Amino acid sequence: SYEKEVLKAQAILVRTDVYKKIKESGSDTVLDGEFWTQKKMEQAWGIKYSQYFHKLKEAWDETEGQVLLYEDELALTPFFRLSNGCTRDAKEALGSEEYPYLKIVDCPEDIQAEKQIQTTVVDDMDAEVTSVDTAGYVLNVRVGKENVSGEEFRKNYNLTSGCFTLQRYNGKIRITTRGIGHGLGMSQYSANKMAKKGKTYQEILDYFFEGTEIKEVVEILIDAE
Repeated sequence: SYEKEVLKAQAILVRTDVYKKIKESGSDTVLDGEFWTQKKMEQAWGIKYSQYFHKLKEAWDETEGQVLLYEDELALTPFFRLSNGCTRDAKEALGSEEYPYLKIVDCPEDIQAEKQIQTTVVDDMDAEVTSVDTAGYVLNVRVGKENVSGEEFRKNYNLTSGCFTLQRYNGKIRITTRGIGHGLGMSQYSANKMAKKGKTYQEILDYFFEGTEIKEVVEILIDAE
């Protein structure tokens, strides 16, 4: 149901990710990640299946062959649903300086989103957040005598976001999250707001992945030869 320019941007991010995996693992790469089958799409979209599928296919076809590059290398292209108000810096989130184009980007409209703040209550435990990054996303959590990453803790408790706080409440732990997802790369919610204001998919990608450029796969293959 997003604006078409957002779907085009996302098509390029997905295509770049696929080519990056193939390049790193070889041409016989098997992509075994989860994906939506036609049956799942029909179940999720009901009578709007044909309309939505056609819209997605158009976005894919109209960006055919386009991928995102940084200094002539396929970029890392993560995206997520909704930020806590800004995206994360890859240097902090991933502990790597390989992705200077993934940095903190303001997403002020995300703060006003309906599902910005959510709460989960779990059984009491000896746990505390021990470090967060500049954007406010959790890097580490101490659970008993063990230390786990914020993302691992998020997955263990099915939290909606990597930005969360822990608070003891009536013999339980109340976990309050902000945003939806890991917070790295493109916020789909903000991108959609940008598209509604007339921004193109090129402008959207330039905002979230500053310093990258869109190129045709054919150009990359020719350059490689």
